[in-house]
Amino acid sequence: MAPPREAGGSAEGAMAPPTEGGTSQGWRRAGPEGQSRMAMTVASLLVFVLAAIVRFYSISQPPSVIFDEVVYTRFINNVLEKKFFFDVFPPLGKLVLSGCAKLAGWNTAFEAQAISQQYPPDVSYDVVRAVNALLGATASMLLVLIAYEAELSINASFLAGSLMAFDLLSTTQSRIIMADMLMMFLVETSLLCALRAWRRYREGSYFGMPWLAVSGAFSGLALATKWTSYATPMLISFVSFFGVPPFVKNGPMHLRYLLAFGVSCFVAYYYVFVVFLQTCNLSGPGDAFTSPPFQASLEGSKFANEHSPLPMHERIWEYNRLMFNYQKIVRGDVKVEPSWLQWISNSRGTVYALDRTARGSKSIYLILNPALAFVVNLSIFAFLLLLFYYVRYRRDPKRRIEHLCPPLQRGAAFLFSWLGSMLPTLVVYRCGPMYQYLPSLTFALLVCAQTVDFVPRRLRTIIASVAISLTILAFYYWSPWVYGTLLDPLEYQGRKLMSGWN
Repeated sequence: MAPPREAGGSAEGAMAPPTEGGTSQGWRRAGPEGQSRMAMTVASLLVFVLAAIVRFYSISQPPSVIFDEVVYTRFINNVLEKKFFFDVFPPLGKLVLSGCAKLAGWNTAFEAQAISQQYPPDVSYDVVRAVNALLGATASMLLVLIAYEAELSINASFLAGSLMAFDLLSTTQSRIIMADMLMMFLVETSLLCALRAWRRYREGSYFGMPWLAVSGAFSGLALATKWTSYATPMLISFVSFFGVPPFVKNGPMHLRYLLAFGVSCFVAYYYVFVVFLQTCNLSGPGDAFTSPPFQASLEGSKFANEHSPLPMHERIWEYNRLMFNYQKIVRGDVKVEPSWLQWISNSRGTVYALDRTARGSKSIYLILNPALAFVVNLSIFAFLLLLFYYVRYRRDPKRRIEHLCPPLQRGAAFLFSWLGSMLPTLVVYRCGPMYQYLPSLTFALLVCAQTVDFVPRRLRTIIASVAISLTILAFYYWSPWVYGTLLDPLEYQGRKLMSGWN
């Protein structure tokens, strides 16, 4: 039996008036073991089904190349033909998509040259898109489980998952051949495993270490997909190392737990590159980026007889150093890409495809769901006000707000992770495609769920229902920009809520 949770340790009823005994009445949440797991299971499965419906709908449309499918189709061809290539992002996403393409009978004779180029009938692009759709739907479900494991109410957990399910950004990104939804699936799985590890650790169970090791492995795989996933492993490491409450209580976790996380993270990351370099071992389009000794390790290279092949660990080091050096010189173009502030405000998007005809236009335009953006930004603002209120009056005995501390600590961790996910763009790149906001959006939704949990249960249900309803209605209205539906000029202009949506 797990020990009972400390009084006041959740956000349930955080704003309720205290009784004479000093605890709030009626609205306190009991935690994961005190709620109906059946209700949580139903909520998460419902979110999965809804997310899958909007992502799989008309998955083969448009039957032409969308945005970065131009380069990803080339990556798939290179992997299937075992040719070495270089990209500024790690290779796991390309390996997974290539494996799915091979199972679907992908024809490597096709090579995309430009956006809107038609796919030939023998290229199973829709199957590979469907894999991303499945990952996107699963990521929405995982968000429900994460919020629940973080000791938020089922209403708040369902809200977070539903907002993700009907988000235009997440849905659109789930319907194209890119690696971002695999990254989202991996980081959310890692965070869920970490939350379970911390709960086991609080309960004094030895199962905390295996859960944290699994979390580390998923973090390593996420980093091996895209480095932009770094905020989640950093959050897990920070909370574990410093023992940040309410996730970890009674001080930092033992070093063996940290070692389990770090080693599993490194091993998972390292062996992705081993698989990549063993798979793509033929001389290919990426040769020129590497040193002659590196190229001597590739079959068919002109340097094969001039240099000794590099050991595997040195090749992995060189490849990672190349990625780092090239990412250092990347700068966003403010003329065509939204800034980090425009990500948050949803005042500018990213064009993925545009087909103008005499009757109108078909476009795929990447933006946040406007209702979601409003709800999330309002929630973050409300959370900041509540945080400042607590910091200002926490020592005032008349206000009796000590029960706000644990949920505010939890929300603050999510808030800093939201900001931390955008740090490279804030400091270095300044702008970038809208999909780069996806890792931050996960934490923003968790802050939103935590904020909603501060209100009484009945009001919370009303707030969650209204927010979900508005998000669904907004999704329906702007869905032509997800599915590439034909709109006449008046219909198109009517959907331009922001002047920057061009």
